[in-house]
Amino acid sequence: MKECLIGTDMCGTNMKVGAFNRNGGKLHITSRKNIPIISGQGYYYFNWKYQRDMLFEMLKEVISNGYKIVSIGIGSCGEAVYPIDKDGEIINNAIAWYCTRTEEQAKEFEKKISEKEVYEICFLKPFYTYSAHKINWFKKYKPEIYKNAAYWLNVDGFVNYILTGTKYIDYNQAGSTLLFDTRKMDWSEKLFKINEINVETFPELIESGKFTGYVKNNIKEILNIDYDIPVSLAGHDSWCGLYALGIGLSDKTEYTPNFTGTAGLTNIGKIIGKEELARTKAKDYYDKFSWVIPHVYPGKYHCRGNSIASYGSLIEFTLKILFGNDKEFTNDDYLRFEKEARSSNPGANGVRVYVSENEISGIKKLDGINLLNMKTSNTKGDIYRAVLEYLSAMDKKQLKNLEEITSEKKKLLILGGLTKNRMFMKIRASILNRALYIAKEEEVNLLGAALLGGVGSEIYEDYDDAIGKIEILYKDIVKPDPELVKIYSEINDLG
Repeated sequence: MKECLIGTDMCGTNMKVGAFNRNGGKLHITSRKNIPIISGQGYYYFNWKYQRDMLFEMLKEVISNGYKIVSIGIGSCGEAVYPIDKDGEIINNAIAWYCTRTEEQAKEFEKKISEKEVYEICFLKPFYTYSAHKINWFKKYKPEIYKNAAYWLNVDGFVNYILTGTKYIDYNQAGSTLLFDTRKMDWSEKLFKINEINVETFPELIESGKFTGYVKNNIKEILNIDYDIPVSLAGHDSWCGLYALGIGLSDKTEYTPNFTGTAGLTNIGKIIGKEELARTKAKDYYDKFSWVIPHVYPGKYHCRGNSIASYGSLIEFTLKILFGNDKEFTNDDYLRFEKEARSSNPGANGVRVYVSENEISGIKKLDGINLLNMKTSNTKGDIYRAVLEYLSAMDKKQLKNLEEITSEKKKLLILGGLTKNRMFMKIRASILNRALYIAKEEEVNLLGAALLGGVGSEIYEDYDDAIGKIEILYKDIVKPDPELVKIYSEINDLG
């Protein structure tokens, strides 16, 4: 049997498991739709039984393809938390990280402490997604669940618990709970008190890439294996991807990563070390960065500039309106949509997109789409192209802001599923008037989680040894089209 390192990404649009060799080579990728439970009130929950069963199904698929799993690194989204009772039973599904029901709890919290006071402690700006708000929603609306919760486990901690029976949270995930003191790298007594949450309901803090236990015997029986598998927490999926790239951690400092996921952020920023964080006053970062989060690489922190929660979500929304809302699109469908957009002209024959935005914590959440200057002669292709141009124009503004903040202009390394949309990449390169370096490995989040699992299981000597074996930067360069650059430079109302 061929050996493989497993990395997971457990709560995006798709849950994924990736198998890699020790040099980072991709062996097998599998995914399942992450289907949330939607309540009658329109609330979104992650279904713990479904997530567990799909995890087992994906691991069994890897094994059935002739691979022996030598380590598992668990990556996931942040913020969502599962309640566990004193007997170790999972007693409710988790509020999905993106569910807006907790806006009420966020507003209540903001009455108790100023935004800048919070930033001094945990380097987070107000946002409704944080774990503390989800716990306080349970306290108000499901008091029995809250009362019986002996522990709250975030999603990668929940997966680790399912596999090993141990309870931990990594520093990277703790950074987005709204309960963590980033400078002290410990829980904040003040924030727990303000949120009226018992600190003892959160598990032990550990570094990403630390061993948490072996897969339990009953899980080995489900997977039909007779060998031990060491497990480690990896952290938030995007930070796992940053780790795999080594950006800001090694000599690969000439690139700025730009994630373009289905429901992802324009996740661009800078990496700093403990020394810079220690000498920096929070007020000096307040107007520059919406988050400063502990990296999955110990001793490093990721400072994220203002972002756009858009890209795939807005594109997918537009395509479903234009081409049908009753099915999942195939690759052939996307090629057809791109062909229609190519039939339009730069500037989308006058069609302009206006998107209503709800900006919280420096994140532009796109709430609705409006079409301007529409004529009876305009086509679906015009509308689709207008959306691609709008997103590119918004990205240009965000990139300009970031480079003014950091006084750095680096190469743009583009990651995520939308790199497959070659027309979008060409439009984007031309509106930015910058070359786009398309990442060689699309599944960097999975790879980063797998490498961190390898660190925890001592397959690698340390964090640097793991990423030192990887060379995955870019496979292609999309250059600006000079003719398009000229045309777009004369259009001032794209976004």
